[in-house]
Amino acid sequence: VFESLDHGRTWELRADGLLPDALYFGLHRAKDGTLTTFTLGKTHVFRSRDDGRSWQDISRGKFGSAWSIAVRPNRPDTVFVARCGALYAGRALMRTKNNGETWQEVLPHDVSYVHFHPGNPDTIYATGYNNSALHVSRDGGNTWTRLPFPHWRPKSCQVDLLDDRILYVTASGGAVFRGTRLPTVANPE
Repeated sequence: VFESLDHGRTWELRADGLLPDALYFGLHRAKDGTLTTFTLGKTHVFRSRDDGRSWQDISRGKFGSAWSIAVRPNRPDTVFVARCGALYAGRALMRTKNNGETWQEVLPHDVSYVHFHPGNPDTIYATGYNNSALHVSRDGGNTWTRLPFPHWRPKSCQVDLLDDRILYVTASGGAVFRGTRLPTVANPE
C-alpha cells in the first residue's frame, strides 16, 4: 500500500505489518480514517487506524480465499467478507462486528460480492456467482432474502448514488441489469 500526500507526484510505502509479496485488493476508508484492505489467494484482512503507518491482521485465519469485502459506513469495526474455499467449496458471507475479534457466517451460500446500500447501512446486497443468486438483508446481515434475478451468475452490484431505488447488477457474459423496484430506505444513523 502506497500513500501520496502531493497529488501523486511522490509516493511512500505504508506496509508495516502487511504480508510481503501478497496481492492486495480493495482499500476501504471509513469516515473516522480507518483503512481496511485484504489479500487475494490465502486471504488476510488488514486494518490500520493510523493512516496506513501500521497494519493489523484481523482475519484470525477464517478465510481460505475471498472475493470482496465491505466495511459498514460509520462503523468500521463491522466488516463483511465474501469467502470462498478450495475449489469453490465453503463459500459464505462472513461478518465481524468487533474489529475481527470474532467472525460469524451470516449467509451460508456462494457469495462473490457484498455491497452496502448508501442510504441505509442496514441494507446489504450480496451476489452469488455459482448459485445465480441475489440476496438482500435489511437488518444489518442478520437475516437474508433471495431476490428474483433474471440471469445466471450475477457478479457484482451497486446501488445508484443518484436514485437509491435503483440497483445495478453485473452478470456473466457482459450483461448489466438495472432493477427499479427497490423501496426507498431511511438512514437510521
